[in-house]
Amino acid sequence: MTKIKSISHSLIRAWLEYQRLVGLAIEKKSTGNIHNLRIATQKLEAAIVLSKNIVDIRHPRRIVREFRDVRKSVGPVRELQVKLKGLKSSGTKQSHKKKVLLKRLEIIQEKSSHSLEEIRLRHQEKDIRSIEFKLLCREEKERPGVLRDILVDLLIKKRAKLCAELETFSQFKLDELHHLRMKIKRFRYMKEVFNSIAGLGQDDICELVKVQRNLGVILDSKELDRSEIKKLIKFANQSLTRLVLTSQ
Repeated sequence: MTKIKSISHSLIRAWLEYQRLVGLAIEKKSTGNIHNLRIATQKLEAAIVLSKNIVDIRHPRRIVREFRDVRKSVGPVRELQVKLKGLKSSGTKQSHKKKVLLKRLEIIQEKSSHSLEEIRLRHQEKDIRSIEFKLLCREEKERPGVLRDILVDLLIKKRAKLCAELETFSQFKLDELHHLRMKIKRFRYMKEVFNSIAGLGQDDICELVKVQRNLGVILDSKELDRSEIKKLIKFANQSLTRLVLTSQ
């Protein structure tokens, strides 16, 4: 078990990492920088959603949407970077395809540069610091275990809803699988942030990460093998039920 942290601490840590990665992505749009920035927006979003259940946040949807917009603005860059990485280096056809993708990447990177430079970090920080202040006030009044219990109840409800959806899942279409993967991913990051708050470590989310990645492989290949998807959905459900949801 790792050291227990406050909710406000986890929120600010997620914010500072996001802030750092925005700067890195503006400086250099490498595969790693873009990927890490997208992850940072998801962890920050998860921290905000958890915080919303502890304190009253003004315009939470607008705040979350701003970070999602950042993620979406660099999404096409990440997508092309992954495609380029997956190309074989040999062959004239592949070489031509690589040149086309590199040209597209150059254009999209220029567009994303404008989006990144337009990010209103001061405005975003004002929102985050406002949430932090409210959390600190609540944390002074309540025992840490009480607040963690609130988050446990939230995660139990979200897990039950996701498990119910997995049990009835029957739409073997790419867009449906994509939405399912996004829901699993969002829950995974909320659990990851909660684990750092509760000092649980991150071992119990490994199976969810595996499910998320395998769904990603299916979506990238666009090959819908129903039997394989059913196995993966079943594994996802089992993984969710095995998660440690405790405030201790």
